[in-house]
Amino acid sequence: MNIQEAARQAAEEKRFMTRRNSAELEYKKVKPQNGATRCLVYRLDGLDGVRAWLPSLNDLQADDWIVID
Repeated sequence: MNIQEAARQAAEEKRFMTRRNSAELEYKKVKPQNGATRCLVYRLDGLDGVRAWLPSLNDLQADDWIVID
């Protein structure tokens, strides 16, 4: 799915989103949300969360987004 569809579903279900082909990404698990912390980003192992995710053009154009726990 595209990023808009994944963000909507992940937010509604209070889950995370990632790219299916995310092996090259350091931070792979995105928690889409509004508010002071914006989108929180984690490694798949749950460690080292960071604020304010900055997606690349490739991320924005990709259609391989999925929703995960």
